[in-house]
Amino acid sequence: MTKKRSVLGTLGWVAICLGIIGMLGALAMLAAPGLSTAAPVAFGERLTVDVSAGDHAVYVTPSEESGSITCTGEVAGDELRLRPDMTQESLFFPVAWDARGSFVAERAGLVILSCDGPVKGAAFTIGPVVSFWHVAGATLLGIASLMVALTGGALLFCAAVTRRRARTINGGGTCS
Repeated sequence: MTKKRSVLGTLGWVAICLGIIGMLGALAMLAAPGLSTAAPVAFGERLTVDVSAGDHAVYVTPSEESGSITCTGEVAGDELRLRPDMTQESLFFPVAWDARGSFVAERAGLVILSCDGPVKGAAFTIGPVVSFWHVAGATLLGIASLMVALTGGALLFCAAVTRRRARTINGGGTCS
């Protein structure tokens, strides 16, 4: 005898799987920028990184002295102009970094950067720009995925109740 699976149960499992995949995607969106930063360098030293054309960000060790931190350097032979970005977010995974600002590389090339400030044991790095909209998008994807997974759970519950009622009505599922 084969077990007959209900459409509600199948849809419930599909929704739960899609919800889990979506939540993992949202987590990856939040974690990926922190995993793609350059190797950190201590304050006072020079960081040399080959970057692609486009926007990049400078991140520093979190501290209360962020206003006293200065960063200077050059990108592809031109002076690095670090701009404050009001929508730029800090990184939290795998290491916490405060966003110091961002810069544009007009063309791919070498970035030579040095940061200094009154922070003991501080370091800095270069990584991708993470804006408020990036975080908001990942959050919305996570919330939508959670709703899909919860809907799948509700469908599974309905399938179980329907199956139980059918057994009760049919006399416990035995043949007469």
